[in-house]
Amino acid sequence: MSRRRLAVLGCGIAGLVLAAPGLPAARAGGTTVVINDRQYQPDPVTVAVGDTVTWSNASDEDHNVRGGPFNSPALHPGNTFSFTFDKKSTIKYVCDFHPTMKGTIKVQ
Repeated sequence: MSRRRLAVLGCGIAGLVLAAPGLPAARAGGTTVVINDRQYQPDPVTVAVGDTVTWSNASDEDHNVRGGPFNSPALHPGNTFSFTFDKKSTIKYVCDFHPTMKGTIKVQ
């Protein structure tokens, strides 16, 4: 390989290494459910025991999530709520403000 090609390759690798700290980190064992248009998305959600689900209110209304072992406070627009699941189960949850909003978490 020529010196020029090695120099170009080295600059490319250095650029990737320097850019890496700005890249978003992968969330191991985590899932985000977005609340918008009076829906929970995605739904249903399947996670493993020990995983954390975070609900994020992207709407312009207050919502909450209540079901099984969790009961969030009111989530104002932009707020989040997280819960870590510690045992296998299937949990159906609702929004107390909008009872037609329903979701399901399957913990395997």
